[in-house]
Amino acid sequence: MLFRSVESMGEGQCSPPDSLWRRYSEFELLRNYLLVNYPHIIVPPLPEKRAEFVWHKLSADNMDPDFVERRRIGLENFLLRVASHPVLCQEKMFNAFLTLETGWKEMVNETGFQLKADSRLKALNATFRVKNPDK
Repeated sequence: MLFRSVESMGEGQCSPPDSLWRRYSEFELLRNYLLVNYPHIIVPPLPEKRAEFVWHKLSADNMDPDFVERRRIGLENFLLRVASHPVLCQEKMFNAFLTLETGWKEMVNETGFQLKADSRLKALNATFRVKNPDK
């Protein structure tokens, strides 16, 4: 499912496209990038990906217009909250997310941010590893 992200610039500035289509997975990629690169900042959450309700044993229809609209509003709120943060709004990848029609995912993946996250997990695992706890 695709979501449209709208960005407009003032007169006289280089203007990006009036709107961009982004998949939910691209929003997840942006959020994960921000989490890894700004561990000291609380990054806003994304809305739910699926409409799953505990009181229903089955998942609701993800194409339900009400659900899609709620998720669109949630994604818009995510972007607004990131844009209102004094540090995150200056992030090059966030601005690329808002302005580049193509190549954004490749730019993010080329940063190697996932390797940074993996190395942090390995370091954390090594810190808490207990050798021979009974001795």
